[in-house]
Amino acid sequence: MAEADLHVHTSFSDGKLTPYQVIETACSRGLAAVGITDHDTMRGIPQALWAGRKLNMEVVPGVELSTYYIGKEIHILGYYCQAENPLLKKTLSIIRMDRYNRIIKMLALLKKSGIDLAIKDVLEVAGGGESLGRPHLAVALCQKGFCRTPGEAFHRFLSKGKPAFVKRLKISSPVAIQLIRRSGGIAVLAHPKLYCKDSIIPLLTRYGLAGIEVFHPDHRRLDCRRYYLFAKKLHLIVTGGSDFHGQDTASLAAPGDVAVSYYCLEALKKAVGV
Repeated sequence: MAEADLHVHTSFSDGKLTPYQVIETACSRGLAAVGITDHDTMRGIPQALWAGRKLNMEVVPGVELSTYYIGKEIHILGYYCQAENPLLKKTLSIIRMDRYNRIIKMLALLKKSGIDLAIKDVLEVAGGGESLGRPHLAVALCQKGFCRTPGEAFHRFLSKGKPAFVKRLKISSPVAIQLIRRSGGIAVLAHPKLYCKDSIIPLLTRYGLAGIEVFHPDHRRLDCRRYYLFAKKLHLIVTGGSDFHGQDTASLAAPGDVAVSYYCLEALKKAVGV
């Protein structure tokens, strides 16, 4: 049966592979479709679509937004958004600028701790990526010899409560869902086990949440069953994906290691009118 991995990142955010390399890898693993869901940017979608046409792979355009609701961080996936929608384009640009400014502030805090790292060092790690984040800074700290592993960098400096931690801009979950809908897309709750209390899920459906990522590397079998039952009870579309970032990152899943039946993708496409 044809399968789709609907949650994959590229070098345009914190992934290791270019869009072409991601599509090439997905093809080699026998997938029928792959969803490109970079953090706060859709700039990699044109390259992915081009690669998909060349390699005969269906590409699902997407984006992953970091949001908050009732004091909890919640990630929302938006599929089939119109990337040129003025409001979406402006919002993503503001969030990416905040990401850049956040890294600048974190570098200043690191300097107070005796660590002299430049923004160019972080940009080199990002390799032209649109959405700078703490993973890029963690790798830069390792490359310059200040830490042995990215995990150590987070533990010593970058995690909440540590010397170089800085909060980043997040939009509310209801606003993110409406933004996705107004740009022609469909909103899906990402990896609920990682951030989201079960009691929040029904509340988000009131704002137009249409799907839930039931299958994810960090979801155990019982978690998948629980979220599947949630999906059926709340009439949400079932999705899933590997959340692939690169083989040498914290996430060890490869494209297709977690995937869903193509029927799930068809349900998404039907709901959004594609």
